[in-house]
Amino acid sequence: MTRKINWSDAVFFFDVDDTLIETAKNSIIASQGIFNTLKKELGKEKAKSVTERFRYIFNTLANQHWANQDQDHSEYDSIIDEINKFQKPVVEKYGNIRKWSREVFLKIASDDLSIHLNPELIYESINNYWEMVSDNSTPIEGVLNLFKKIKSHNRPIYFVTGSDARLKMNSQELFDYDPKYSEQFKAKRINALKNKGLFFNALSIGDPEDKPHLDFFEKAVTIAEKDLGHKLDYKNSIMFGDSYVADLQIPREKMNFGLVVLFKKGQEKPIEEAESYISLGNIYSVTDYLI
Repeated sequence: MTRKINWSDAVFFFDVDDTLIETAKNSIIASQGIFNTLKKELGKEKAKSVTERFRYIFNTLANQHWANQDQDHSEYDSIIDEINKFQKPVVEKYGNIRKWSREVFLKIASDDLSIHLNPELIYESINNYWEMVSDNSTPIEGVLNLFKKIKSHNRPIYFVTGSDARLKMNSQELFDYDPKYSEQFKAKRINALKNKGLFFNALSIGDPEDKPHLDFFEKAVTIAEKDLGHKLDYKNSIMFGDSYVADLQIPREKMNFGLVVLFKKGQEKPIEEAESYISLGNIYSVTDYLI
């Protein structure tokens, strides 16, 4: 039986994309921004082909993000190999790729079709893509009610979100990564959510250390402790996410958070997956685990 947490002690940590707002779904809508940009330079048919290939790459990675790890993922592995190829400077400096870079997705998509895009066109296309993501970001059902409930108990909320991996293509047609450059774009996108009712005490972004590394979560804890003015009590901390491996495994298994919550869209009832680990389809249902 999962231990319930007292409202008076609870501290809330939330992943944002596809936990609080629908980002994957919006990616299809937002890719219209890529099409609109490319159409001016390439014409309608080529722009459509590149955009469709971009969508395929994104969907392949997104599906694996939520997938059973035992299923075939050869297409996913092939795309990751391409990402590694284009991010050699990033790997050399930081030790790993920025997997979700839309700039790199667009480069792979255009190369697959033997269509050349210059750095300026990639930047403009992806900028328009992210602007459309922001414009279409609305809270998932149950989220605003939960936030109102948390506010009524005067409890703190911290957003712990991965990098948007905003990279720049260099003269060798490889991609460079500047953590501060990337972080400023994500901060702007997340801060805009306050206008949609998603308030928070502080924000932690995965630049340069991204999920699921321990440093990513320790950065969030440091930010929370600075805001709180005291050490965090992990047993009263709750982490929400849409992927167990990416968002919840480290807080649960390495940091001993009191509760981790997996959002599964469409799931009818909360399920106790294991001790201190629940899944649910309406995020407001977590209130059943608070007293």
